[in-house]
Formats: sequence, structure tokens, C-alpha cells
Amino acid sequence: MTGKREIVEIKFNKKGQAVVQFGAESLTIPPNVFTNYYLFEGKEISEDDIKKIKKEISNETLYKYGLRLACKMSYSTKEVRDKLNAKGDDKLATKAVINRLKEAGFLDDESYALEYKEEKEKACFGKNRILDALRFDKGVSDSIINSLRFKDEEEHASRYLHAIENKYSRISYQEKKRKVHDSLIRRGFDGHVAYSVLNELTTNKSEEKKNLEKIAFNTLNKYKAKYNEREARQKTFESLMRKGYSSKDIIRTLEDLAND
Repeated sequence: MTGKREIVEIKFNKKGQAVVQFGAESLTIPPNVFTNYYLFEGKEISEDDIKKIKKEISNETLYKYGLRLACKMSYSTKEVRDKLNAKGDDKLATKAVINRLKEAGFLDDESYALEYKEEKEKACFGKNRILDALRFDKGVSDSIINSLRFKDEEEHASRYLHAIENKYSRISYQEKKRKVHDSLIRRGFDGHVAYSVLNELTTNKSEEKKNLEKIAFNTLNKYKAKYNEREARQKTFESLMRKGYSSKDIIRTLEDLAND
């Protein structure tokens, strides 16, 4: 026969929670759980009911945690589920919390995906990067992902290009184009979008000439320490070609250095 314990005292704390004393043990019970049971001082309550109350308290604590996450509006259903599962191994409790949050409108992957897309577009991310994150990191369904529309890819790519082009101001124009193109692809833009906005890249011929002269001078001196004059010039030429400078500009620069 299941034993019973007497409720010796019930108090309410500042949060409105009931602190119920069962002999030497006490439970702090949230209001919505407390109202599910007819509890009063002097009542005898079974061990089974105590277990049920503890289970409801645990579920309510899990729900409040899930609610805090959902209210931040920065998590998908999958991310909230993963965080809830990390709190314990009760998959049914997690599923119940997710359902409650969805029914209350706190979890909505369709709205989340749209807000995530708009936020990342403002930060100059391309379609491919956004979709991969939603699909693989956020766990958003394909039906929602396929409903998203991307209309201003070139505009976002252009903003990103102008934000980073100064980073490559000390390299050749061709190498600059290659690096900016690769950066746009990594950022999530399609190849045709990247090529389209590359026409907006600017170059300073005078500055590029100075950079070439400086790089050629340093490279040539480095190779002269190991090779004869002809071999040093050849290796310098090859190195500068790999950096994207034209053969015509390299030859002229090396000739200028030889005449100095």
C-alpha cells in the first residue's frame, strides 16, 4: 500500500509560489500547478501524488525556460528543442513544451525564417549562405525555406563589395578582383551575382604602380640572395605574375629597377 504524508504547513513566497511542507521535505509549487491539487494544511497526500506534483513542477520549469528562449525571437524550433533536450532526457516533456509554445504563438518557424533572412541581408549575406544556415543549423523545413524570395542580391553584394574593397588596396587589380569574387562566393552569393558587381571595383593606376615597384624590389632582392641575376629576375617575374600583375607591367618595372 502506498504511504501518505501529512501537509504540515503551506506558505506563499513573494513570487506567489506555494511552499508546501511534507514533514521534513518541502516543495515550492508554481501557482498553476498548485491549483491542480486541493492542498491544505493537515491533508494527507499520497507518494504517488507527490511524484505527480514533482513531475508537473519539472515540466513547468522546463516550459518557463523554453518560453524565455522563444521570447528572445532568436531561436528556431529546432534550436529551442535542442536546448530543452540538453536540460534533461525527457523527450515527451520537451515535445509537450514545444507544442505549448507553438500553440501560444511563441514558436513560428515561418516568421523566424523571414526575420532571419532580412537580418542577414542587412548584414550583406547572400542567398546561399542564408539558406544553408536555415536548413542545416536552424532546422527550418524545406517548405518554409522554399517559400523565401530573394530579390535584391546584387544590391547586397554591391554593399559588401564596397565594404571590403579597401582591404585589398595594396594588391594588383586582377588579384583584387579574384579575392573579392571569392569573398562574395563565401558570403553566399551566386557566381553570376559576384561577376556582375565586380565591375564596380575601382583601381588607382598610380597607387598600383607604386605597389608593384615596391613588391618587385623586395622580391628581387630576396631571390638575389639565393640565385644569380637572371634566375632572380625570372623567379621575381613568375611571383608577380601569380599575384595578378600583367607581364607588360612586370617587365617594365624590372627594367626600371635594373636601370636604377
